[in-house]
Amino acid sequence: MAPASRAIRHSRGGEPTTMPRGASLESPCCSLKPMFCTPWGCDSASSDWATMDMRMKQAKLRMLRHWLDGLDRRRAAVQAAIDTLEQQIQRDTPVS
Repeated sequence: MAPASRAIRHSRGGEPTTMPRGASLESPCCSLKPMFCTPWGCDSASSDWATMDMRMKQAKLRMLRHWLDGLDRRRAAVQAAIDTLEQQIQRDTPVS
């Protein structure tokens, strides 16, 4: 006998999807509700808030360092363009 299923209608309308009866909308990786899980996931072995908070801070630090690296590259490119223009202006300035 096939497992019974229930239809779940999307909030934007459209075709409903089916889900096996007894299945949960909770994240399979975590015993917490999905709204409390981080985008980086959380495992049940380390679901205490201190560990999750530390993981979130480390991920945020990696993200900010990545952004800083990108800004450093852009700053270097702008500085190189400024230096090139200054050299061209000095070269093209007529000597009196």
